[in-house]
Amino acid sequence: MTIGLNLLNEMSNLTVRKERETKRTISQALTAANEGAQHLTIGAASDHPNRPNKVARIQRPRPVTIYVKKSDEKIYNALCLAKLSLEHLKEEVAAKYSLPKNMVAKFYKRTKRGL
Repeated sequence: MTIGLNLLNEMSNLTVRKERETKRTISQALTAANEGAQHLTIGAASDHPNRPNKVARIQRPRPVTIYVKKSDEKIYNALCLAKLSLEHLKEEVAAKYSLPKNMVAKFYKRTKRGL
């Protein structure tokens, strides 16, 4: 019984020591961060005349790949469209199948539900 009590006392002493060491390391880290941050200053953007103004990014439309086929073909062909417009689609289809641009008259969208 006394061995069990001694073991419990030793374990509680170890946990108390670990807690103290943890508290020390946290307080030491906070002190070091405070000392390091004391030389920093916070100011407005006008305080830094050499800093360039922010420029908005220009996002180009990403190319889209669609699959087309003639009514008598069994296999679809891929078309990569850089511009997303109906006129550009007509141009790409005409170029793919060696047709005049004005000959492409209708487009049909095929989905799971049908045309």
